[in-house]
Amino acid sequence: MVPNYEVEEQWLSVGELQNMWQLMAEKWPPILDHNELKLISQVHEAISIVRISSCPSSETFAFKSVTNDVQYLYHELKTSMTIPPHGHIISAPLYVVTKKHRFGGKVGVCGFILPYFTGGTLRHALITGAHSNRGVSFRDRIRWVNQIIAALIRIRSTPSRFYTDLKLNSILLTKYGGGLGALLVDFEQRGSWFSWPPPEAHHVKYLEMIATAHPDPQARKTYSDLLSSYRLGWSPHSKKARYADRPAGFSNAFGWGGT
Repeated sequence: MVPNYEVEEQWLSVGELQNMWQLMAEKWPPILDHNELKLISQVHEAISIVRISSCPSSETFAFKSVTNDVQYLYHELKTSMTIPPHGHIISAPLYVVTKKHRFGGKVGVCGFILPYFTGGTLRHALITGAHSNRGVSFRDRIRWVNQIIAALIRIRSTPSRFYTDLKLNSILLTKYGGGLGALLVDFEQRGSWFSWPPPEAHHVKYLEMIATAHPDPQARKTYSDLLSSYRLGWSPHSKKARYADRPAGFSNAFGWGGT
């Protein structure tokens, strides 16, 4: 294990983010120091189940952070604080978490706290239902579809405009109306796996991959020129770039980087 300071060097302070986003003070959740968290389990490289020292010991939370690409974390934080409340969209973070930089001492935003939902993902429910005698009822499936559509309609009417991560692992199930309801999570707006985006986004993303990763320089130039002709000023996003506010997210295929 080797210390990695690159991510910490990209952290911005609460004050820097507040000055950049110009959100009303009431939009910001309380600030929590990283030392107040106690790790319970690591369920994903970006998601930890934690306890908070100032909360009852029986209460657990989800702590979202990243091991790279801080810009996506910050965009999700801003997006989740500005989407109006909706029963099938995850609520704004409970806390913003800060940590002191190990190299230089700066205090930066390293993640945020969300409620921990024990109902699991829609993917898990469908898989376990398929292997049980009871299964998942048609009524439940239709209800979840309607709830997901309602959430997408709400997102379409907000400044966020689109949802890039529509896959089974990004839909949680939580208690709702005496049963389980669907809940959309993950608002990084950087795109999704090739198997999930709609065709018009899938094709642009695939062309971007050729334009940036093809081993033949001529092929990269050909497809870069094609994308530039389709969208003036196209350029690939840098994963190592210092965060700057991009209202339309970091997916050219969905938002074309700020327009």
